[in-house]
Amino acid sequence: MGGGSDAGRRPTVNVFGAGIAGLTVAHELAERGFVVRVVEQDTCLDRHGRRRIAMGGVARTQYAIGRQARPGGAEGPWSARFCRSDVDGMSAVAEARDLRLVPIHVPFARGSHDAPGGETRADVEARVRALLAYLRGKDVDFRLEITGYADAHDDAPPPGPGSRPLTNPEEHRELCVERAEAARALIAAAAGGAACTIAASRQGERAPRRSDGEAPDHNRWAVVEVCFTVLPGEHGFRFFPSYYNHVFDTMRRIPLLDEDGNESGRTVYDNVVPTPNQGIVSGGLSPLIMPRSPPGSDHERAERLAALRTMGYTAADLTQLMLRVLRYMCTSAGRRALEMERISWWEYLEGYDPATGARLYHYSERFERDAKTQSRVLASFDAVWGDARTCGNTYVQLFYNWVRTLPKVDGTLSGPTTEAWLEPWRAYLERRLGVQFILGGLERLELEGGEIVPHGFLIRLATGERPAGDDLTPRERELAEALRSADYHVVATDACSAEAVTEPLRRAGVAAGVPRDLGGFTTKVRPAPPEEGEGAPRPAAGAGHAFGVTAWDRFQTMSGLQFFFTQELKINNGYVYYSQAPWGLTSINSAQFWRRRPTLERDGFVSLLSIDLCDWNTRAREGAAAGRTAAECGPVEIAEQVFAQIVAEMRPAGAAEAPIYDPPAPTWFYLDEYLEFDDRGVFTRARVPYLVPIKADFQSRPGPPPWDPTPRVVSTPPAKAPDAALWQAPHGGYLVHWGKLVFAGVYLKTFTRMSTMEAANESGRHAVNAILDHLRLVKAPATGAAATPGAPAGAPAGAPAGAPAASSVPAGAPAPAPGGGYPGAAPQAARHMRSEVFYRSTPAGDYCAIWDMEHWELPEFALAKQYDAWCLERGLPHPWDLLGIERIPSLVSKLAHSAGAQAGAGPAGADGASLDALLEGTLRMAYPWGGADAVLEMLRGIRKAVEEGSKQA
Repeated sequence: MGGGSDAGRRPTVNVFGAGIAGLTVAHELAERGFVVRVVEQDTCLDRHGRRRIAMGGVARTQYAIGRQARPGGAEGPWSARFCRSDVDGMSAVAEARDLRLVPIHVPFARGSHDAPGGETRADVEARVRALLAYLRGKDVDFRLEITGYADAHDDAPPPGPGSRPLTNPEEHRELCVERAEAARALIAAAAGGAACTIAASRQGERAPRRSDGEAPDHNRWAVVEVCFTVLPGEHGFRFFPSYYNHVFDTMRRIPLLDEDGNESGRTVYDNVVPTPNQGIVSGGLSPLIMPRSPPGSDHERAERLAALRTMGYTAADLTQLMLRVLRYMCTSAGRRALEMERISWWEYLEGYDPATGARLYHYSERFERDAKTQSRVLASFDAVWGDARTCGNTYVQLFYNWVRTLPKVDGTLSGPTTEAWLEPWRAYLERRLGVQFILGGLERLELEGGEIVPHGFLIRLATGERPAGDDLTPRERELAEALRSADYHVVATDACSAEAVTEPLRRAGVAAGVPRDLGGFTTKVRPAPPEEGEGAPRPAAGAGHAFGVTAWDRFQTMSGLQFFFTQELKINNGYVYYSQAPWGLTSINSAQFWRRRPTLERDGFVSLLSIDLCDWNTRAREGAAAGRTAAECGPVEIAEQVFAQIVAEMRPAGAAEAPIYDPPAPTWFYLDEYLEFDDRGVFTRARVPYLVPIKADFQSRPGPPPWDPTPRVVSTPPAKAPDAALWQAPHGGYLVHWGKLVFAGVYLKTFTRMSTMEAANESGRHAVNAILDHLRLVKAPATGAAATPGAPAGAPAGAPAGAPAASSVPAGAPAPAPGGGYPGAAPQAARHMRSEVFYRSTPAGDYCAIWDMEHWELPEFALAKQYDAWCLERGLPHPWDLLGIERIPSLVSKLAHSAGAQAGAGPAGADGASLDALLEGTLRMAYPWGGADAVLEMLRGIRKAVEEGSKQA
């Protein structure tokens, strides 16, 4: 590869952290020819019970094993249904084989299906009893699978009476089944009623190796294996909305390999399955099922809005909401950055003016409650405290699904996350790209002699030991040295770990850039917005700090649990939101979308319900946990209360005696392993908290703004780096610290802005782009102009010291809005809003593709956004405000509110036609460059649908 730091040598990179951000960094760099080592300190048990390096961070599947069935089954106590991802349980899957307890081979004579007798029989029975004693001591759910084997030639006896030559596949199968049945009868007494399943081998299939590892000398067997109920738990269900461009791009480049390790022609992207519907249930009302595709006609659009009216929303609610959303879609990125990062999404929907305290709109009580709670459940942002720019960008992307047909809408995976995504990803990285995975960790970062040095450690997989000094083997010594001496180091851990490992730099007074900004980021609680400042120390909890201390705490607890059933239970063929559940619940039956659907005989369960529990601070209203929050309960109480809230939402009011909805009780449940509980079983904290985008907080995230390499007519210049230890490319982007240290993670600034897999992937790409630029401009002057020592960050490569930072902004243009691009882009820039463009390249390969969400909105609104940018550049208000487009709807809303009207009042009333004419006139005046037609068309469609829906409701 060209562009190495030394001629003929490939650059080396250590990536600390194997979450989505770290794996993305490894993927992008390895495809460009870098030598990549991924270092991860966490381990987990795979579905076979083997300890492995944990891949995927919180996104990975957390395998657990079902506990042994108790009398009463699913009607027994909830405490007997709690399954943990612990060593004692899942390790039994591997230990049973390691201890040579399985497989158990039962031999048969040629052509016979009679079970053996004598010592052979006694030996088989003794081995079965030893196996069962071990399994029951582990308290695990299991089944014995007995497979019969035969040989077409060896099992064909000499010709004579009763001979059965195995020339027919059916005869072969019949003999296999007979042998398996005979073996089951043999071990029936020893098994003591243990469940057994019978299977027949395929013709020509060989029996497995014996428990001692030796290959059997013939194929006349019935083989006893143990099947465990392995439950695929998870931190929270996987949700892939259609705007996950970064994740989908990566998935398209992960091939699915066949059994021989060859590429199958399919990719992981093929494992993303769109879900057709989204359901909403509320306090026993008829469930509202909304297709996630655009309405096919005006009638269907009216039906959908009529259904929303049945939820208690007024026509005014729906019209006001759409006016606010359309205004947002007509707002430039610069104005969003300037005006909407310091107010919440709910304040924006109300039309709140921070200067005067006035509000444009009033909404019904039901709409206000749902708007404030649904956002956290459906997209994991906070409408009350979350900044309007982040929430609005996400809402617009989700709204896109209602007006455009897209291939992957509300996607889920066709299997457990580890099997459908992470295992193929690791296989591709290791087998095809040569990425090395190392079990170890990063303890601290220190500056030694002006060079940044990571101090890490290695872990031995078998024992968990951390060898050091003379205990290191030659191979371990070589790896330990490699962890210190790479060309680049990428810290791709969670924010808490990143703050901890950079603490020595802050204590030494040398922290700069991200290490400086991380000080107190996770260990202090920010002041109440819009106030800014250092904040108060975060209280301790368990082995670390408490999160969710205040409603505006940037770190909150959001987690999940799964219910496993031995009966079929779907609820809906998509995601379901339980609007009145106090603990903010959403669910999906993921197994209905799996390619390999679970079955009772093979897997021990038939269906699963995966729940996201998003509100840990609201008190339950009923049940044993009444009056307590989720954060005040233990695992069993949480599961029992969550299931009760779901049933209460689904069951019609007043139908307790003769319920219409009466789901089966779960046989097992699993709770996210990242949740910590004290010795009394009470929740203490989430080990990996969720970063919520709080208003007036985005600019407090560590590091500079992201950079989009897509060609633009106008680009944003970089912020000047505040310290000589930092380097930033002339065009901006992530920082390179001390010539080799880069950070990646959802806590950094990204265009996605949300704490999602998409943001993690995007952040990893920004880190790679920073490395590509640094390699080109600093470490490889032969392939690009070298940066001049002493030049300020952002100065053009080769510029003399003291040269101003590069800028592509025309002379005399105003300063950019904070966090956004220059608003005064010429109208022709619109051709880049939705079109494909050439990739930008470096000698080390293309830049990683970046999708800025605000450039990937409805193209019909591009001219309106550009005109708003033109107004902002000249200090003018938003065109809608300039001409008072919402003044009349606001007046109607206030009159209706003061009169106490709750239904049918508002802009969609009898004066709708005159109001429509007024809006059209002002909109056309607002957009002299064009763009009013798209807004008018959508407004008219919404108004018509609201009016029709009001008639149907």
